[in-house]
Amino acid sequence: MKQPQIIALTAVLAVAVGMVGINGASGDIFGLNTSPEVSTYEGQAYKGHIIVKHFDSEGNLISYQQTDNLVNDSGKNCGANLLFGTGFGSCGTPGVFDKIGLSTNSGAGFLESDTLLANECDGTTDVCGAGLDARITGIVTQDTLAATPIDAIAQIQATFTQGSAGPTTINSAGLFDSTTADTTNMFAERAFSSGVILSLNDSIQVTWLITLA
Repeated sequence: MKQPQIIALTAVLAVAVGMVGINGASGDIFGLNTSPEVSTYEGQAYKGHIIVKHFDSEGNLISYQQTDNLVNDSGKNCGANLLFGTGFGSCGTPGVFDKIGLSTNSGAGFLESDTLLANECDGTTDVCGAGLDARITGIVTQDTLAATPIDAIAQIQATFTQGSAGPTTINSAGLFDSTTADTTNMFAERAFSSGVILSLNDSIQVTWLITLA
């Protein structure tokens, strides 16, 4: 698995100004890796990638990081269940994997056998703050970045806004098939390469790219 990478904001801004001007900066300038590592299971190949952006209360980009994620056994089994209608293990009745949850967990665990995201922000056991304590149903779109031939690439994106004083440090995220924390099936998870420290009205945008190749 590739090492996580984080791009310094100063370098990002320098590239943005040089290529398109600061007012025209977009996600396209960040050089998204469209060939993440492949995780295989039962003849299937899953490519997982996660992008994390941190914005301040004014909407200014503070930091950006991207890395390959970890596709869990439960996600692989749920994929097989949905494709073939057979009860593969490590998966309950699967739903649509378009829910993203946050966590303060910075590195403990993160194994393929994980079924839960440790220290997930749920507002009860792990309180991270208003706007962060519930999973969000993301916007799902088809992504065709540099795919030849075009693979099935699902992009799931959700934005969380810190509605309490904070600061709160978010260190990881998970992709689920339900909005209920600490239950149901987890498709993938990832610890960030650097914790995202959110102050009041800051936001964190998490984008998952899942490829079935």
